[in-house]
Amino acid sequence: MAAFPVPTLALLNGAAVGAGLDMALACDFRFAADSAKFICAYTKMGYSPDAGGTWLMPRLIGLEAAKRFAFTGETWLAPEALRRGLVTEIHPADRLAAAGLVFAKQLASGPTVAQRHAKRLMESAATRTLAGQLAEERKAGEDCGRSEDAKEAIEAAVARREPVFKGR
Repeated sequence: MAAFPVPTLALLNGAAVGAGLDMALACDFRFAADSAKFICAYTKMGYSPDAGGTWLMPRLIGLEAAKRFAFTGETWLAPEALRRGLVTEIHPADRLAAAGLVFAKQLASGPTVAQRHAKRLMESAATRTLAGQLAEERKAGEDCGRSEDAKEAIEAAVARREPVFKGR
């Protein structure tokens, strides 16, 4: 899930526990129902987190918060998860799917060539120096500049209309 090249969204309605939590952490965005709860329950069961949780969680919420969450097995309700950066947005449970669909459509109708490059660049940035990152950004910019999406964005700006991207 984390390696998927396009943006991903998890809709969390209920409890996200153990590997289910880790799968949600692997997504780019997590929308939660206002009644959702989150538990890193591994340690309560005498195990250390697996399924990528020890890699994903510190990157998402910071090392200290990840340690606290994992070491204590605390339950975080949706507002606490939002405050700590574990979830992106909270919605009433009966409107969660609709909110997720609106956001997913927004992402899907965007310049997906640029989104893929942005995701790859952000996720690999820590492996490079600033100079190396700038070189990778230049390559991505050249590829984006040759895309139909970039041409459409310019035409739309000149015509003062919203662009209609095709993902090419």
